[in-house]
This record gives sequence, structure tokens and C-alpha cells, in this order.
Amino acid sequence: MARNCSENLCKEIKKGMSEKASQGTYPGRSPFGYRNNAATRSMEIHNEKAAIAQRVFEMYASGNYSLLSLSKELRRTTGTRISKTNLHKMLLNPFYIGDFSFRGQTYEGTQPIFINSDLFAQAQPVLHGHNKPKYGKHDIAFRGMLTCAHDNCTATAELKKKKYIDYRCTGYRGKCALPRFREEEISERLGHVLQDVCIPEEVVRAIDSSLQSVHVQMRARQHKNVRAWIVNSRHYTAHGCGIHRQTRRQDSREFLAAKASRLADGRI
Repeated sequence: MARNCSENLCKEIKKGMSEKASQGTYPGRSPFGYRNNAATRSMEIHNEKAAIAQRVFEMYASGNYSLLSLSKELRRTTGTRISKTNLHKMLLNPFYIGDFSFRGQTYEGTQPIFINSDLFAQAQPVLHGHNKPKYGKHDIAFRGMLTCAHDNCTATAELKKKKYIDYRCTGYRGKCALPRFREEEISERLGHVLQDVCIPEEVVRAIDSSLQSVHVQMRARQHKNVRAWIVNSRHYTAHGCGIHRQTRRQDSREFLAAKASRLADGRI
């Protein structure tokens, strides 16, 4: 009797969760940045945590952080502890752009979203290693662009006191008379040269049109990559469920049978 009760309970629970998923409501624990509303039985945005989640995507999509350095930076600046594993799960979770996976199927959710699909797409190639993180390289405006007037060697740049950028001749052909000069100095001189340069209006329009076309193509490619990732994630989830479904089913039956037996003993 207890076994039949537990099996029926298990079926009803699974049925209810599947119906909930088909209606666009995720039948599980709310991801970081959301919270469960018991009154409406739905998920809503947790404003404080959502701001942190937004920052996670923005910082990681920049390519300037690894998962470890991002975790440390969040703890330093916000006091929030998120492990590397949970950051990885967060950055992969399509829930933030309106979809979710449940039992090998992908559903379109009804939850409010606060992560832009473009931002989500930008984070994916970084996460999969197609974009190597950049670690603290200082921006040098004229790197590789200047040549010494004395001996035709390349002018190189050095960061002084972690604040100033000095340029000098590499001295490849021997000692050079070119004095060191600051980046601000060459910027000012170049500004005087360029101030009289006028770009025709038709050229400006052509450049603007070309940039807009490139932007549209990049957005289309990003959306395509996101959809491809969701499809691959669905396949991976279904494969994983196929491997572990039998074990989880047995564990679930044993747990529900024990619970039903305790309930029956309590009634008696």
C-alpha cells in the first residue's frame, strides 16, 4: 500500500511539474537575480541581486576577467560570494534571456528578463575560450605607429610610475639623439596637424552606412550563435538525462516510499 501511494505521489508530482513547465513557469529553484513569489507562484526579479548578475555578464563579456578573477572582484566590490562553478552555470543559463531547460526540453519562459540577448551572446565565446581574457595591458595610443626621424628605428613606449607613457627610440642601430617624449606631447602635435583635415559629407555617410551594416551582421551572427548554443544545450541535457534517469528514478522512488511509509505510520 505504501509503495502504491509513493508511486502515485511521484506521478502526480512529475505531472504537476511538467504542466508548470509547459505554461512557461520554471518548476525549480530560482536562479541568482530572481526570487520565488509565494503569493503568485511565479518568479520575480530580485533588484539587488539582479544588478550583480547584470554586472557579472558585463564584466565577463569584456574579456578582461577569468572566472576566478571575476569571483574575487565581485567579493571585493560587492561583498557577494559566487564560486567559479556557479558563475559558469549563471553565464550558460538561458533562463536570463527568457528560455529554460527541463527534462531535456527547452521551454519559452514567462519570467521577466533583465539580461539583454546581445550581452548574453557576447559572453558565450569568452566562456568557451574563443576569446582569451586580457590581463592588465595598458592602452598605448601610438604603439607600433612611430618611427625615429634620426635613424629610422621604431619608437617604443614605456609605462612610467604606472601613470605616464614615454616614447623613445629603440636604439637598434646604436645610440640615438632622439630625446624621450610624453604621449600627451605627440597627441597635441598630431591634433594640430589633423585640425585642418575635412572629411567630405558623402564619405561620412558612406562610413556610417558601412558601420551600420556591419553592426546588423554582427547582431544576426550573435543571435544565431545563441540559438545554436541553446539547441546544443538541449541535446547535452537530453543525453545526460538518458544516462542518469534510471538512477534518479530509483532514488526518487526510495525517497517517496520512505516518506509515504512514515505518513502511513503517523495516521495509524
